[in-house]
Amino acid sequence: MKLINLLPTLTDCLTQWTDRPDKKSFDQNYLDPHLNYLQPLLDDFLIFRGVTFFDFLEEVEWKTFRKRVLTSLDPAEAEANVAKKMNDVEKLLGVKLRGEVVLFGAFTMMDGYARFNEGSHRVFLGLDEEFPSNTCRDILITHELTHVAPENRSKTWTDLGLSPTLNHDDMVKQLPTIEHLFGEGLSCLVSEILNPGHFAGSYVYQSKDSYKIAHKLSENINEVVHSVLEHGHYRELYNLNHYAAGVPRFAHYLWAWQWVKSLYESNGKDIHAILAMNSGELVKSALGFKLK
Repeated sequence: MKLINLLPTLTDCLTQWTDRPDKKSFDQNYLDPHLNYLQPLLDDFLIFRGVTFFDFLEEVEWKTFRKRVLTSLDPAEAEANVAKKMNDVEKLLGVKLRGEVVLFGAFTMMDGYARFNEGSHRVFLGLDEEFPSNTCRDILITHELTHVAPENRSKTWTDLGLSPTLNHDDMVKQLPTIEHLFGEGLSCLVSEILNPGHFAGSYVYQSKDSYKIAHKLSENINEVVHSVLEHGHYRELYNLNHYAAGVPRFAHYLWAWQWVKSLYESNGKDIHAILAMNSGELVKSALGFKLK
């Protein structure tokens, strides 16, 4: 994958912006020079959240944010770390990742997003995020890069009767729920394999409290995941209104991680074996799995 490092512009701008910039300065100095890379992301997030990129600066405690980024984020080191994680993922999965990885400052808008379009990926990494630790940052990077592997394979799409070069919007509409669950579960599992020995909830974006709550409410999570798998669209899994009160956000990541992990272990920890499974095999396995 091609690494596109926009972080030097971020640090240059923050050096100049001792106070929160106005929209004209933000657009001219930061957004406009990189719009050709960031536009697809901004289009998607505008649809989901209905705000502009500049609006997210209102969420930032400026002086604290500026000081933290300028003292802790080195663009060259960040690029070297992402390159290493990319190599680790490729080596583990035995595939060459295709597409682009954009390293940029997201100003709290997002931390990671893998966007499939026309047979390739553009992975966005908002590395100015205030990660709880470098481990959490590396887990996120590994997770997003792993999404590229199955979705870059023509067989993933042709087996589903879909074009390997379908555009992003059609992919969102047509991707079967099972493929979404497998992709999230695989990404969580690879994050665990390549960043071992950490709190389990870290691999599925849960705190210690939310991780415990999710397991206590596992019966409801099982019901919702199985129902959406059989009759719904995968984006319903993100809607907390479909779950019982108290189920944490991204609960289906925990479900998917544990399901794919069970596949991995039952196949002798051969990750290539589970990557080779077809959609029908995955559906049968998923409907028979329950989070405990």
